[in-house]
Amino acid sequence: ARASVRFMSGQDLPLRGLSWQRPVEVKATRILQIVVTPHEADFEIEMISDDGIHARCRTDHISSKSEENLQIEEIKARSQDHTAGKIIYPLLRDGGLDYGPTFQTLGQIWSSLHEAMAELTLKGTWDGYALPPGLLDGALQLVSSVGIVRNSTDPRPLMPFSLDSIDVYGSLGGDCVAHVVSLGGDRFDIFVGDMTGRVLVCLRGLGFRRLSDGLDGLFLTTQWRLSPVSAEVRATGEGPVWLISD
Repeated sequence: ARASVRFMSGQDLPLRGLSWQRPVEVKATRILQIVVTPHEADFEIEMISDDGIHARCRTDHISSKSEENLQIEEIKARSQDHTAGKIIYPLLRDGGLDYGPTFQTLGQIWSSLHEAMAELTLKGTWDGYALPPGLLDGALQLVSSVGIVRNSTDPRPLMPFSLDSIDVYGSLGGDCVAHVVSLGGDRFDIFVGDMTGRVLVCLRGLGFRRLSDGLDGLFLTTQWRLSPVSAEVRATGEGPVWLISD
């Protein structure tokens, strides 16, 4: 989406009002289209496929620069819990999220009641990516990780569904840190910076929902399959027989 807008406007514009509307089901090669529609002072962006619209957002015509820095040592000092990221992924797997090796980027995690911070380790090769997916997803995983640690009897994962804005001030070229601040309820601000604390990506007003039954109904679709007809059904008479089940 950012590359499409850059191609049309020549600028890296911040994204606003992002909503995830449906997942992309991948069983084979899929074609996704990024549709960028210009308006008076900004652009509307939609990600679509044959299934419909998967995500939608718009740009802000005013680009911004970051002067924020994460006070890494201060955040560590006021944290109440310290957790190794490697123990998080079995818990996420129990909740239905089974991450591959390149997406297991959470390192050490520090957390307290209203904030959390984690070291993120770049894994795999992401040449050409300003925002390596593994690192960006690791920042989102931090929200679910802290939630699972505090609610060990409820392993259901938190999943993002809306975002007020995303500002990108620089590329995530290597290991970094993510800082999550609670806004109340299941809304958060997330700041991703380099290892010195310089903020490179800011996600504001990120909304999460805890899935009602793991991933049931989110990534699953109905499929018909052939089954042999029982003798009782065949005995009802000749001709075709339709079995309809809910």
